[in-house]
Amino acid sequence: MKLLKKILPKKIEQLVYFIDDNIFLPELNIEFDDNILKIETFDHKSFSKYQLFINGNLAHSSNIYKKTHLLKTIGKYKAPVIGNCITKEAYRGNSIYPFMIKKIGMEALKQNKEIFILVSPNNHSSIRGIEKAGYNFYCRVKTVRIGIFYFNKKILSSKVK
Repeated sequence: MKLLKKILPKKIEQLVYFIDDNIFLPELNIEFDDNILKIETFDHKSFSKYQLFINGNLAHSSNIYKKTHLLKTIGKYKAPVIGNCITKEAYRGNSIYPFMIKKIGMEALKQNKEIFILVSPNNHSSIRGIEKAGYNFYCRVKTVRIGIFYFNKKILSSKVK
C-alpha cells in the first residue's frame, strides 16, 4: 500500500518562501526565559533535525533538508529546505515557529547562499509565521508528482526572477 501511494499521481501546490544573506531578518524573541530553553540538533544523511525543549518538554521540531525534488521545478534542487515543522499545541501562539525557522535559517546561511521553506497555500498560520520570521515570497508551484518525478509544472505569482 505504501508503494502504491508513492507511485500514484498526486497534485501538489506549494508556496515557496526564501531568505538569503542580503535579507534583513527581524529581531524575534519568545516569551520564555533562556535558562529553560534547550535546542538540540541531530544530523542525518539527507537532513538535520532541530528540536526546541522548554523545561525539558519538546515544544517544537523542524527539519532542514539538504535537497528537495520539488525545488527542481524552480531550478534550486540543491538548496536547503526547511520542512516538517511542528509546534506542540500547548506552545502555539508564543512565536516559537518563527523563532525556530529564523534560527535554523541563520545557521544554514553560514554555508549556503539561500534557504527555502515550502508551505501549503491553505496553511495560513504557518504562512504568518514564515513571514514574521522574515522569509520572502518566491513563487507558487503547481505540479503533479508521480514517485519523485514532477509533471505539468506551473510556476505562478513569481515575485523574484
